[in-house]
Amino acid sequence: AGLDSRGSVRSSKTLSLARASVLSFAAKALSAGWDEKKYFYADEKQKKGPVDFNELVNLFADNRVLPDTYIWYKTIGDKWKKLLDNPALLDALRAAVVASAGSTPLAEGFSVEQEIAAR
Repeated sequence: AGLDSRGSVRSSKTLSLARASVLSFAAKALSAGWDEKKYFYADEKQKKGPVDFNELVNLFADNRVLPDTYIWYKTIGDKWKKLLDNPALLDALRAAVVASAGSTPLAEGFSVEQEIAAR
């Protein structure tokens, strides 16, 4: 619990809603441009895809796409790259996963930046 602008105690539910709102905004800002692309990913040396950004988020949330997974999309160039080597896309996926999950017990007490980085 915390204090609101009038000094009243806010419930943890209010804090969770506020955190979810901030995370949702951050996720939208970080995903700008990424949601217009189609992605391919390597799964045990097999090419999979195309998938849209939302499906890539789901795959990342389910740990089927990891930071060391090779990813390719049209504007990345001719070579496949590890997701880890594309920090902007990795951050967008982390933010989208955290925002879609809302507040979790693990997230309590974490800043928005810490929650996004923890994914």
